[in-house]
Amino acid sequence: MRAIASVRTAIIAITFAGTLRADYRFVAVNYPGQPGTVLTAINATGLIAGDAYNASSTLQVVFFTDTRSNIGPSFQYPGAAYTQSSGIDNAGDVVGQYIDFAHGVAYLRSAAGVFTSLPLPVPFPLSLFPSGQAISGNGAIVLSASNDPHLFFRAANGSYTSVVVPGVSTAVTGIDNAGNVVGVYVTAPQSFISFFRDANGVFQTIQVPGAMSTQVAGMNNLGQAVGTYFDNGRAGHGFLWRGGSDFTLIDYPGASSTFASGINDSGVIVGSYIGGATIYRHGMIVLPGGFVSPVPAPPSLWLAVTGCLAVGGFWFLRRRVHDIKVVHIRLLRGADPHKR
Repeated sequence: MRAIASVRTAIIAITFAGTLRADYRFVAVNYPGQPGTVLTAINATGLIAGDAYNASSTLQVVFFTDTRSNIGPSFQYPGAAYTQSSGIDNAGDVVGQYIDFAHGVAYLRSAAGVFTSLPLPVPFPLSLFPSGQAISGNGAIVLSASNDPHLFFRAANGSYTSVVVPGVSTAVTGIDNAGNVVGVYVTAPQSFISFFRDANGVFQTIQVPGAMSTQVAGMNNLGQAVGTYFDNGRAGHGFLWRGGSDFTLIDYPGASSTFASGINDSGVIVGSYIGGATIYRHGMIVLPGGFVSPVPAPPSLWLAVTGCLAVGGFWFLRRRVHDIKVVHIRLLRGADPHKR
């Protein structure tokens, strides 16, 4: 058995030989006051969605950050005991899942803070167990249910179109602007197959050679996907897939396990890692060589994300009133009202 394990490890090492990206820069992200942090998705602007949880995982909140690891606002689904995120579009809308009365429900949260429940179009009891949610940069949503071999594409009016996926169960993890999808389906107990499905319905398997298990977790609009594979010691390693057998290993320096969850078109990867003696995850941002993080968004943008535009509106109104007073005074004095 040891010989088999050694051979498998060697195969993985050979597969990735020459594909390791030495120019990646790694950034750790930890949500204040909570031991566990997981970054789940990133959009084209660099806005990142993540989850923070306490020691017993009884409290979990979704929060926003950016490629400079600035912590933004957080939220929970109203009245829910547990809220997690799984995707974010370019407008800042988030999809995920919340747990209420021991069952899960998919949700959509707009950038303005408005929540919409996304019940699965499947009969009870399958409707109690959503297995995956994904949203593209342009806002297209796809859902999946545990123990059901379908992908459910949600139209703008709330209706669904379904397609069959091989296997007996599936979990969707990503969708791009063209309608290509990635996810995992189950063919038998403990047998997981990661897949890429193009918009025409053609499936392609994503499998790291020699790995015990490969789990794809997110994609961008360039045909690239990220995820995690597990070696013979059950340690997790992040990977970047560019199609076919083109893989790049993503391991956080010094970590015992690394998990890649999302990637945007700039090649920025987000996820988490386990390091040292702790059992908790830390958020991870992986920046490709030459990438320059944009200037952090002003507070007014974070306020827009949470729907709190009142402060900005008050400032604007106050400024406009001041400008009107100045113009009025200049008119009374016979001066040019537009001269500064």
